[in-house]
Amino acid sequence: MTFTTTRPRRLLQGFTLIEVVVGITLFSTIVVSVLLAISRFRVAATEVRDRNEAIKIADQLMSQWIDLPAGLPGVVAGPIVGHDTMRYQTRQLDRRPICGVWCDVMRLEIVQFRTNGTYKPLASIEYVRRDNRRTAPRPYQP
Repeated sequence: MTFTTTRPRRLLQGFTLIEVVVGITLFSTIVVSVLLAISRFRVAATEVRDRNEAIKIADQLMSQWIDLPAGLPGVVAGPIVGHDTMRYQTRQLDRRPICGVWCDVMRLEIVQFRTNGTYKPLASIEYVRRDNRRTAPRPYQP
């Protein structure tokens, strides 16, 4: 007695074209998602590195300015040596008396200029200075 098994022809041939297309589509979707996540991670890591560098620069600028005989500067702006896309700028936020002495509330900003002509603030520090100290600071050098 011989037994013959009759299997459907489809099981013997392998994958159908639709199964291959679905598999390739799923694989492509996963690859694109991973590549997008890597790209976003790299942009975020670069932004964090730039912000940390700007915080260090702002701290060093304030340390240099405090040591100036004339004290903290008024409204100034200038390049940051070694960082082609970064600049510092200060601006006056307010003028008010503090304990009977007129003072300026100032903000130091470290900004990064982009290729499209706009700029992005990376770090800022607010400080108070007497309004009779209006001198330009030395250029920043790390």
